[in-house]
Amino acid sequence: MNLDPDIRRTAYLRSSQVTLKPYYETRNGMLNSLIEGEYGTDIQKSAGSGAFSGSKCIFCIDEGLPPDKMPAGIHVPGSLIGWENADAVNFIKEHGVVEITSHPDCAAGKKYAHDYGLNEDQADAIARQRIQSIARQANIRFVHIVPSKLRRELGFHPARICYYIGSQYFDPRALNMPQGFMVSRRFLSQEIAQNAALLAFQIASGPKGYDTLISDHPFKQFMFIAVGARTHDRYAAEALMAELEDVTRACGKRAIVRGLSEF
Repeated sequence: MNLDPDIRRTAYLRSSQVTLKPYYETRNGMLNSLIEGEYGTDIQKSAGSGAFSGSKCIFCIDEGLPPDKMPAGIHVPGSLIGWENADAVNFIKEHGVVEITSHPDCAAGKKYAHDYGLNEDQADAIARQRIQSIARQANIRFVHIVPSKLRRELGFHPARICYYIGSQYFDPRALNMPQGFMVSRRFLSQEIAQNAALLAFQIASGPKGYDTLISDHPFKQFMFIAVGARTHDRYAAEALMAELEDVTRACGKRAIVRGLSEF
């Protein structure tokens, strides 16, 4: 039986998955420890190198990315859609990017259309054309990810986690952790990364996410997970968690911060 997307969404929100603990506790002990407030560290040993490997491909921060059978990459809101042409091309060249992607139902794409006074109903097509233009200017491959390859339903954002990534790459699938918004802090300025993390919260707590079901009640909060690099600098988990504490002040008490480290 094919249900209307709004009906499916309502059924999903009314299920036991509305709270963090029952949904995750049976699936991943490490994540449950994070929810409970413990500080996880030794994830390299349990995951192998797969959790920290990736490709020089730019994806949006959307939790439906990367698609199955594609490795993690560099995650930037809207795949650079809002960047000036020269800045986008310089970013691509600086980091040796070889591929850039667009995807349907992109919140950053809709924001881009709104900010530039364009037709928001055509946001998907506008985003695709814009990112394809960036690819041509930078002379790299462009891939549009079709709806069937996106790891979520159109019109609904199921993630209640944002991974704030200080390591080169991070793939939560290798740890059997839930899908979440992905922000590649390692490749971004602090300001851009913090704004991206806040955008993730706004999507999750908005009408296409969980709306008011994300609250200050235990296990109903949004969770930022700082994924620290194997360093003791600004990309270490502790430093990233401090940056995220700044973000959570704009979220009221509806978000919490936890940390993992690459060891």
